[in-house]
Amino acid sequence: MKPLDIIGFLGSVLLLGAVLVVLCVFSCTHTISVTGGTGAGNPAVLCFVTDSTGAIVRNAVVKLRRADYLTNITQVLPKRMVSISDTLTDDYGCFRFDSVDTGYYCIEVNAGDTLAAMIRYRAVIGDTSTDTLFAIVRAFATITGTVMYFGGPTTQAFITAYGLDRVAKVTQEGNFAIRIPEGTYILRLIPVQTTYNAFDIPSPITISAGSTISIGTIAVLPLEPTCQGWECDSVIVRVILDSNGLTTTPVASVSYRDSTGRLFHLRLNDLPITKLPNVIGGLSALTNFECERTKLVEISPQIGRLTQLTTLEINDNELTNLPIEITGLNNLTTLDVHNNRLANLPAVVVAWLDKMQPGWQDMQRP
Repeated sequence: MKPLDIIGFLGSVLLLGAVLVVLCVFSCTHTISVTGGTGAGNPAVLCFVTDSTGAIVRNAVVKLRRADYLTNITQVLPKRMVSISDTLTDDYGCFRFDSVDTGYYCIEVNAGDTLAAMIRYRAVIGDTSTDTLFAIVRAFATITGTVMYFGGPTTQAFITAYGLDRVAKVTQEGNFAIRIPEGTYILRLIPVQTTYNAFDIPSPITISAGSTISIGTIAVLPLEPTCQGWECDSVIVRVILDSNGLTTTPVASVSYRDSTGRLFHLRLNDLPITKLPNVIGGLSALTNFECERTKLVEISPQIGRLTQLTTLEINDNELTNLPIEITGLNNLTTLDVHNNRLANLPAVVVAWLDKMQPGWQDMQRP
């Protein structure tokens, strides 16, 4: 195609898009007032939906949810996480939500069982304009993984995604697969038994259309483990190593036990550790923990359960934040966080670091 032909083609596409937008603005027949919207001072959202070829998508199911929404499983979720509004795209591939209250939202568009799109939207107070969006529905993506319980009974559980009406049941073998539109998500594991806490899988998961990714094993520790002492300790360390790909590293090579067999010292220095999963909180006898010069980027909030910890050395890593729960380590006397990337931390964490390691901010990498 000649350059002039390309320019003409692009111009035609832009003109067609402009015409469709005008048609949507003046002819959109599927307009929904958001449940609970306060009306005055709130923006409206107008969206035009096509597939990847540019064809109009009619009668697609559209769901507007707050970004912190979760599908209500067995009535264990807070009541504030409720549905907002649902609608369909019209003959022009349009939909419109009026009176959207201030906040962050996910708009999910489902065109049958094979195509979907997710749009993140922010409504600003005092903005009375109509925000015009475009969505392209593409093939669903799939996130898979395995849930492993130890120190307690196996239980029924579900995986949900914040902002979506999506839920996947964990099988008896511990496996799950959740189908979602392409995008970036935080997943939540919800065990049915109250023996276990529901918790977020902290790392955001980004997935593209039509792809399948595995997030590996999610280790779940009960609130009060039924296994005894050293048995739990060995399993926990094994899970930590395996979740970081260190399946051939012996537990005995990184741990030290006291006269009763309990693990009191864990040394993960110079290993390719990237995360400390939730099970870390089960090492109830741990007093010394070294995780220096690794690739650590993520520490589970469950580290706050290590109430016997006196020494914590997590220097020379890739940490950008710390869980607030770490400030509850009241027996800690030695802390080293130098040569990380810690910044923009909650005030309570900053105050705790100032107390435990004065000058820590000057020891961080950009």
